[in-house]
Amino acid sequence: MRHGETRFNAEKRLTGQIDLPLTATGEQQADAIGARLATLRLDLLLSSTLVRAQHTAEIIGRRHDKSPNTDSWLNERFCGALEGLTKLEMKQQFPDARKAYKSRHLNLAIEGGGETSQQFHSRVATGMNTLARENIGKTVVAVCHGGTIREAFNLVFDTCQNGNHLRCVNGSVSIFHYTAGQWSMESWGDSSHLTGINTANN
Repeated sequence: MRHGETRFNAEKRLTGQIDLPLTATGEQQADAIGARLATLRLDLLLSSTLVRAQHTAEIIGRRHDKSPNTDSWLNERFCGALEGLTKLEMKQQFPDARKAYKSRHLNLAIEGGGETSQQFHSRVATGMNTLARENIGKTVVAVCHGGTIREAFNLVFDTCQNGNHLRCVNGSVSIFHYTAGQWSMESWGDSSHLTGINTANN
């Protein structure tokens, strides 16, 4: 699941690992996820260590009487000097860092200590594979971030490029399966449960 909306999502700013709470809309989105998953057999509830994901997971967990465990491999990509900026501000202030952020196949370091594309992919891929091997046959709900979910796509389809152009709105659900050592994807960015909630600015 992608976490609910934050102020930076509404303002179209790159959040990265800046720790922001949910907006009122974000809380509504989290509750809608919880309602969708109310009848699901939930064996493990996980969240990134960032507060927007933790709060989303806590709201989901209320319907299952579960508290989320946190793990930093689920965190969004650290984007260094670009964090907190709009697209225009990135272009004006840090054009080289923005190129490093956008040019995935070049694997460039982002100004300000940001993760390269390969560092980010390796972090997520290692976490997903370890989680899957340790939870065979279980249903795991992991609340994380748009970048993290795109890297899950890249892992499933063995690419470090295609998934980076996909969008998943705040509060959307993507379903992955791990069977006999192989990943597959059932659905991507499903937001059908968010009907009636304003998601126009995600």
